Amino acid sequence: MRHRGPSLKPAKGFALIAALFMIVVLAGLGIFAVRLSSSQQQSTNLTLLMARAAAMANTGLEYGANLALRQSGCASATSWTLNQPALAGFTVNVSCTPSTHTIIPPSPPPVCPSNSCGVYELKSVATYSVFGQPDFVSRTAFRTVSNVP
Repeated sequence: MRHRGPSLKPAKGFALIAALFMIVVLAGLGIFAVRLSSSQQQSTNLTLLMARAAAMANTGLEYGANLALRQSGCASATSWTLNQPALAGFTVNVSCTPSTHTIIPPSPPPVCPSNSCGVYELKSVATYSVFGQPDFVSRTAFRTVSNVP
């Protein structure tokens, strides 16, 4: 007597399972590529915004130094929001702390008017967006200027 085991039937549907697996794997790789590209683009945008913020902070220092040295004094704080196309959304705050120092030179002429020289501590803060937002950047710059010739 001959023993008959279970009959082996050709496998049907194996190609379908392999195709679905490949589709899922390729979709996952596609999503990964899109996310990687998106994060690189966001990183580039933030780098550009940080460079603009640094430039705006330095511009605020130049503005404050110009006011302090031309007017022999400065306002305690000045603030403005920019509307130019490349700088729209930036806010610049400039603060100034004046101090006066008396310098008595060894011989005339006096170093400063009435031998009183002004020293101005300037601080400029440039910000874009609101803290906590993904595109928030802020740069702070400091400078000390004086009317000593």
